[in-house]
Amino acid sequence: MSGNYTFTVTDTVNCVEQKNIDIIVEPAPVVSFAEIDTLFLNPGDVLDARADAAAYLWSTGDTTAAIRIDTMGLYWLQSLSDNGCKSLDTVRVLWGGVPFWIPNAFSPNNDGLNDVFKVIPKYDYVRDFVLQIFNRWGEQIFESRGSNSGWDGNYKSTPAPVGTYVYRIVYRDFQTGDTKSTQGTVVLVR
Repeated sequence: MSGNYTFTVTDTVNCVEQKNIDIIVEPAPVVSFAEIDTLFLNPGDVLDARADAAAYLWSTGDTTAAIRIDTMGLYWLQSLSDNGCKSLDTVRVLWGGVPFWIPNAFSPNNDGLNDVFKVIPKYDYVRDFVLQIFNRWGEQIFESRGSNSGWDGNYKSTPAPVGTYVYRIVYRDFQTGDTKSTQGTVVLVR
């Protein structure tokens, strides 16, 4: 911590010497992934330090603020401020893709197996999750918020007909803040 400190030295015959010393601690550059130990990215995504540093050195040998990711693994970054303060951080990169598994069929027949259509999270970096279900005429028949809830196969408290339905999932990526969506079909069987 920066401040004025008193430095005291006492020798073996009890002679004491004191000096006041001003110590200034310069902040080290802060790397954007400093609080995240694992990132789920896609090949070709950019890993950006987002640090206001004078110099950068990545484990890949790159010396820029951002690098393009082409392999999974552990990446480290050393950044150096104008004042010579160093910061070192590491992050593990795994391939992400859609952050959940999506079943292609379900059977809401109260047998305790596959009775609800819902996603299964692969990892925990999704926020603002919305699941929408549409019938074959494009009418929205279900919507839920939060990846823990799902569609029980009913529409207006009545069992929906057997058939193929379209789902649309909209979510916000925890790491980037980007809104993303995915869509597909699910088959309801009884």
